Amino acid sequence: MFWRRTFTFSEQVWALLCEKPNRSGQWNDCSLEEKQAWLQVVRLRDQQSYKVQENLVVSIDGKHIQDEASFYLALGEAINGPFGYFGGNLDGLADCLCGGFGLESPFILRWRNFPSSYKGYPQKHAEFVVMLLQMFSERGCEIIVTDKD
Repeated sequence: MFWRRTFTFSEQVWALLCEKPNRSGQWNDCSLEEKQAWLQVVRLRDQQSYKVQENLVVSIDGKHIQDEASFYLALGEAINGPFGYFGGNLDGLADCLCGGFGLESPFILRWRNFPSSYKGYPQKHAEFVVMLLQMFSERGCEIIVTDKD
């Protein structure tokens, strides 16, 4: 589990948090290991109390979702803003979906440009996507996938 170790890039992410805390998508061009460090930082800094939001439509862009880490980063940012957290793995996502992390179920997740996800091969991550669909559905949430912006 990647939470148990410190990533080299973590210090750089902390620095970005201090320098540019309001800029979204700073993780888009990062390697997988750098995204995992990013997830570690947003989880550890996530000691704030959130304003509860309900019945929202949350939107993520498949162009930026190239692996599981970028899915969680995009979701956290869409819900809680830059450097936002809303799970870093399936267990963390399940916890967040129970409430207390900025957004209460049910809500709608609009996954734009879905065919562009995972470098244009979303079928390689079909098992993960199916688990996401099941998890969101069990919490009364809906995922809408589109091939457009």
